[in-house]
Amino acid sequence: QGIRNLTLHVLESAGLCSTAALRKRIHIFVSHDDPHYVSGRYRAALGKAWADRLIVGVRGADRQVRFIEECFCRGQHIIVCDDNLVWLRHWSGEGYTFRKLRRSSCELASLFSRAEAEMTRRGAFL
Repeated sequence: QGIRNLTLHVLESAGLCSTAALRKRIHIFVSHDDPHYVSGRYRAALGKAWADRLIVGVRGADRQVRFIEECFCRGQHIIVCDDNLVWLRHWSGEGYTFRKLRRSSCELASLFSRAEAEMTRRGAFL
Protein backbone atom coordinates (compact mmCIF):
# COMPACT_ATOMS: atom_id res chain seq x y z
CA GLN A 1 0.00 0.00 0.00
CA GLY A 2 2.80 2.44 0.87
CA ILE A 3 4.52 2.05 -2.48
CA ARG A 4 1.29 3.00 -4.28
CA ASN A 5 0.43 5.86 -1.92
CA LEU A 6 3.96 7.27 -1.78
CA THR A 7 6.12 6.29 -4.77
CA LEU A 8 3.45 6.16 -7.48
CA HIS A 9 1.57 9.12 -6.01
CA VAL A 10 4.70 11.29 -6.26
CA LEU A 11 5.33 10.19 -9.85
CA GLU A 12 1.72 10.56 -10.94
CA SER A 13 1.15 13.92 -9.25
CA ALA A 14 4.30 15.22 -10.94
CA GLY A 15 2.92 14.24 -14.34
CA LEU A 16 5.77 11.80 -14.89
CA CYS A 17 3.49 8.85 -15.69
CA SER A 18 1.13 10.53 -18.13
CA THR A 19 2.37 8.66 -21.21
CA ALA A 20 3.78 5.23 -21.95
CA ALA A 21 7.03 6.85 -23.10
CA LEU A 22 7.45 8.58 -19.73
CA ARG A 23 6.59 5.44 -17.78
CA LYS A 24 9.30 3.53 -19.69
CA ARG A 25 11.87 6.00 -18.33
CA ILE A 26 10.98 5.23 -14.70
CA HIS A 27 12.63 2.42 -12.76
CA ILE A 28 11.75 1.54 -9.18
CA PHE A 29 14.77 0.22 -7.29
CA VAL A 30 14.25 -1.84 -4.15
CA SER A 31 16.65 -3.59 -1.82
CA HIS A 32 17.08 -7.33 -2.34
CA ASP A 33 16.25 -7.96 1.30
CA ASP A 34 13.40 -5.46 1.75
CA PRO A 35 10.65 -7.46 3.51
CA HIS A 36 7.98 -6.01 1.22
CA TYR A 37 9.91 -7.12 -1.85
CA VAL A 38 10.78 -10.57 -0.46
CA SER A 39 7.16 -11.22 0.55
CA GLY A 40 5.81 -10.18 -2.87
CA ARG A 41 3.80 -7.27 -1.45
CA TYR A 42 5.47 -4.71 -3.75
CA ARG A 43 4.57 -6.67 -6.88
CA ALA A 44 1.02 -7.20 -5.66
CA ALA A 45 0.54 -3.53 -4.77
CA LEU A 46 2.06 -2.22 -8.00
CA GLY A 47 0.24 -4.45 -10.46
CA LYS A 48 1.90 -5.92 -13.55
CA ALA A 49 2.66 -2.70 -15.44
CA TRP A 50 4.58 -1.13 -12.56
CA ALA A 51 5.93 -4.39 -11.11
CA ASP A 52 7.77 -4.85 -14.41
CA ARG A 53 9.60 -1.57 -13.62
CA LEU A 54 11.02 -2.98 -10.34
CA ILE A 55 14.76 -3.52 -10.25
CA VAL A 56 16.21 -5.45 -7.34
CA GLY A 57 19.24 -3.68 -5.94
CA VAL A 58 21.17 -3.57 -2.70
CA ARG A 59 20.68 -2.29 0.84
CA GLY A 60 21.92 1.18 1.76
CA ALA A 61 21.36 4.45 -0.07
CA ASP A 62 25.01 4.99 -0.99
CA ARG A 63 25.45 1.44 -2.30
CA GLN A 64 22.10 1.59 -4.11
CA VAL A 65 23.14 4.74 -6.00
CA ARG A 66 26.36 3.00 -7.13
CA PHE A 67 24.28 -0.02 -8.14
CA ILE A 68 21.90 2.21 -10.11
CA GLU A 69 24.83 3.82 -11.88
CA GLU A 70 26.01 0.37 -13.04
CA CYS A 71 22.55 -0.57 -14.38
CA PHE A 72 22.59 1.93 -17.20
CA CYS A 73 24.73 2.38 -20.29
CA ARG A 74 27.69 4.69 -20.16
CA GLY A 75 26.62 8.19 -21.19
CA GLN A 76 22.97 7.88 -20.14
CA HIS A 77 21.60 10.66 -17.97
CA ILE A 78 20.25 9.28 -14.70
CA ILE A 79 18.28 11.12 -12.05
CA VAL A 80 18.03 9.33 -8.72
CA CYS A 81 15.19 10.56 -6.56
CA ASP A 82 13.72 9.17 -3.37
CA ASP A 83 9.94 9.02 -3.13
CA ASN A 84 9.80 11.04 0.08
CA LEU A 85 11.01 14.25 -1.54
CA VAL A 86 9.36 17.16 0.29
CA TRP A 87 11.85 20.07 0.34
CA LEU A 88 13.92 21.76 -2.33
CA ARG A 89 17.10 23.69 -1.74
CA HIS A 90 16.62 26.84 -3.77
CA TRP A 91 19.10 29.53 -4.84
CA SER A 92 17.48 32.88 -4.13
CA GLY A 93 20.32 35.15 -5.30
CA GLU A 94 21.42 35.82 -1.73
CA GLY A 95 22.10 32.25 -0.79
CA TYR A 96 20.32 28.96 -0.49
CA THR A 97 16.95 28.59 1.18
CA PHE A 98 14.73 25.58 1.63
CA ARG A 99 11.15 25.53 0.49
CA LYS A 100 8.45 22.91 0.20
CA LEU A 101 8.15 21.19 -3.15
CA ARG A 102 4.98 22.29 -4.88
CA ARG A 103 2.95 19.28 -5.89
CA SER A 104 1.87 20.89 -9.10
CA SER A 105 1.88 18.66 -12.11
CA CYS A 106 4.86 20.47 -13.56
CA GLU A 107 7.37 21.35 -10.82
CA LEU A 108 9.07 17.97 -10.39
CA ALA A 109 9.00 17.28 -14.14
CA SER A 110 10.46 20.74 -14.72
CA LEU A 111 13.16 20.06 -12.14
CA PHE A 112 14.10 16.82 -13.92
CA SER A 113 14.25 18.61 -17.28
CA ARG A 114 16.56 21.25 -15.83
CA ALA A 115 18.71 18.53 -14.27
CA GLU A 116 19.04 16.78 -17.63
CA ALA A 117 20.01 20.06 -19.33
CA GLU A 118 22.62 20.80 -16.66
CA MET A 119 24.05 17.28 -16.87
CA THR A 120 24.39 17.69 -20.63
CA ARG A 121 26.00 21.08 -20.26
CA ARG A 122 28.50 19.88 -17.66
CA GLY A 123 29.16 16.42 -19.05
CA ALA A 124 27.66 14.71 -15.99
CA PHE A 125 25.52 11.59 -16.03
CA LEU A 126 24.25 10.96 -12.49
